Amino acid sequence: MNKVLVKLRCLFTPSKAKRQAIRDEYLRQKRQYKGMEIPEGMSRDMLETFEFHNIEIVHNDVKNNEIFLRKNNLNLVSTSQYCYVLKEIFCDYIYFINPIYLTKDRYSVIDFGMNRGYASLYFAEQDWCHNVISVEMVPNTFRFAQKNFQMNPNLASKITAFNYGLADSEGQVEIYSLQHRDGISSMSLDFLSKYAPEEVAKKSYSTEVCTIKKASNFAQSITPHLQDNIILKIDVEGAEYAILNDLIDNNPEFFNNIDIITGELHLGMQNIDERMLSLGYELVETKQNGQVCDVLFIKHAAEQSI
Repeated sequence: MNKVLVKLRCLFTPSKAKRQAIRDEYLRQKRQYKGMEIPEGMSRDMLETFEFHNIEIVHNDVKNNEIFLRKNNLNLVSTSQYCYVLKEIFCDYIYFINPIYLTKDRYSVIDFGMNRGYASLYFAEQDWCHNVISVEMVPNTFRFAQKNFQMNPNLASKITAFNYGLADSEGQVEIYSLQHRDGISSMSLDFLSKYAPEEVAKKSYSTEVCTIKKASNFAQSITPHLQDNIILKIDVEGAEYAILNDLIDNNPEFFNNIDIITGELHLGMQNIDERMLSLGYELVETKQNGQVCDVLFIKHAAEQSI
């Protein structure tokens, strides 16, 4: 039943009560998708996209604000108000890497900015993935990722996750978060205000103190657990500049085995492309959306072996 048909039916229905019943039925159907009530925060378009990409809603736990999904053999948990990161990874395939760049049989993956674990699971599912080292700063978000890992024990066996953030120093920092939008949690309130200006103006955000580690020290500590060929994924809501610059300045050897770097630069390039070029990388893919740059850097040596 579409809106025009509803208006026509109401026009030729003399009873006020029956007209209201027609409108109520229209609204009820509008809130449903194939017999299922559309979960709060989701849209019909999103459900259609999920169906197209073989993502099934298994259970909507309204009481605990959790929604359980399945994509083939992969089990996932999210919240209906915050499925867009899941959609980006499993429908938009933002971390798909063209096979022409995957010149080695096996890769380790480093996931800076694990969030709820979706990207780590996506990488762990790939045949070429040997293991994943993941980092997530926000404790509640880290616990959410642990739920996703627990539901996929075969893939979780490949993943080692750490609950702290990375930066160019070590210590404790205050972070800013919005309920239902943990994908934009940040150490910078100015950064948060770029993505949610109204909520920041209303001071709707919460704060908590989290632990950060110096990126160059962390990279050194995980080296023994990595393959010789590594993919680095970075999506850390504005902290990527401090992390990458610290790695380049204080542990440049870290990049010796990094063949591919994929992720987001949230505040523009800020000279990162030139610094990567100096290390032997080429920017082979980039997509600009406002200030945000989606990037894919490939090391020259890896390209030459294609």
